[in-house]
Amino acid sequence: MIFFIIILGACLGSFCTSLASRIIEKKPFFISRSFCFSCDTKLKYYEIIPIFSY
Repeated sequence: MIFFIIILGACLGSFCTSLASRIIEKKPFFISRSFCFSCDTKLKYYEIIPIFSY
């Protein structure tokens, strides 16, 4: 149960951080893929997974 809560918290934290930074930059947050804010490179599927992509 604690493992599930940790994973859920990581996913929600990652989503909220991404959402907040896209709102500040005035970029679409549900339409476009995840990308690097410094070089605008689109992230690969395995780079989006919280904790494992750290």
